[in-house]
Amino acid sequence: MKPRLRIGLSVAFAAAGAAIVIAFAAGLAWNSPWQPAQRLDWDGAAFLSVSGAALEDAGRLRVEGPGADATAVQSLATAPFEARAHPLLRYRFDGLPPALAVSFAFRRADAPDRLHVVELPWPGGGSGSFDLGAIPDWRGTIEEIGFAEFPTPQVMPPDAGFAPFALVDVQLWSPSWRGSLAALGSAWLDPWPWTTRSVHALGRDGAHFRQWPPTLTFALLAALAAAGWVVALRRPPRRLLPALAAALAIGWGLLDLVWAGGLRWRATAARAVYGELDLAQRTAAVPDRDLVEVAQQVAWLLRNEPDVPILIHARSGYPLYRLIWHLLPRNAFALSQAMEAAPAIQAGLPLFADGLDPERPPMLQGEVLKPGSVLVFFNMPQWQFDAARGVVAAGDVALPGEQLLARDRLLVVRYRGLR
Repeated sequence: MKPRLRIGLSVAFAAAGAAIVIAFAAGLAWNSPWQPAQRLDWDGAAFLSVSGAALEDAGRLRVEGPGADATAVQSLATAPFEARAHPLLRYRFDGLPPALAVSFAFRRADAPDRLHVVELPWPGGGSGSFDLGAIPDWRGTIEEIGFAEFPTPQVMPPDAGFAPFALVDVQLWSPSWRGSLAALGSAWLDPWPWTTRSVHALGRDGAHFRQWPPTLTFALLAALAAAGWVVALRRPPRRLLPALAAALAIGWGLLDLVWAGGLRWRATAARAVYGELDLAQRTAAVPDRDLVEVAQQVAWLLRNEPDVPILIHARSGYPLYRLIWHLLPRNAFALSQAMEAAPAIQAGLPLFADGLDPERPPMLQGEVLKPGSVLVFFNMPQWQFDAARGVVAAGDVALPGEQLLARDRLLVVRYRGLR
């Protein structure tokens, strides 16, 4: 076979293999058409502003301000349609601030009182696509859809970063190659608001994606390219490893470009909120001011006891560890971890660490707290202080102590010990 023909055939084979990898990465249904057979299309002005100030503007819904909770919500009661027949969501905004995250919400006819919410990639070019077929709850008959825009949780202060924007239009497509490839592009290239999952580069920033992550896809493409190079140029098999290393290096460079784009977008969002503030103002403009206030209340309450252990119990990990952070340099720990680390005795007093692991909450037994320790319960309404018994209790669990402070979602108790 002539060298040019061999090279041409190898390139064609590699291109076909790459197309197959991309098709699998996008979750393409082989029997789907290129264009969607059915489309549901709504102008932004068809949506009703549920929260926030909004007005119709040439077929668009222009959102001028957020609601009382710093969230703008738009809703549309639709004619009933089948979810599985329209899994591909396309949404378009104009001027959406990078400090705002976006969620899609819907209600099903079989559970009209339950609102299902899905996080969306931020529409980097103004428009975005998402494959709702990966969402288990996207089934049955849909009777209402909507969007919510809000400051990125755990990153942006709730009263900063908002600017007027417009919801332009929304579409739901039936399965198609074009729609699946667009969803793949959004999953890979559209920025995702910074979350606690974003601190590592190799994992996916968000959940509920049907598409393969770019790391896996690029690795397969690199292997395919290396194999094609060896076959096309009739290189000996021992040259496959250097070729694969070179292809992986090129793929890694492309991934770096994708990640760098996401970091640039996040830096833009941060500058929009914090760029004009000095150091003192930036320190005060934290996204979790409620937790700062709680930490300040606890620190003031114990201002004359600098060395007392503070054991914190919260509904989820974020407020738990942020409270520990805001209490530094005080001697603060997670209540559940402190009890797990200490030796237990036969006291038969169980304590469940609610919210830290909903699937398997750890049972902790015994007196592992020193008398005089301070227990802080934040946003744990099941824990109540019983003055008549002199205990803080949740169900059948009771810990003896005296109440130091009870305010809003905060309960502070000094532990007395079991004896």
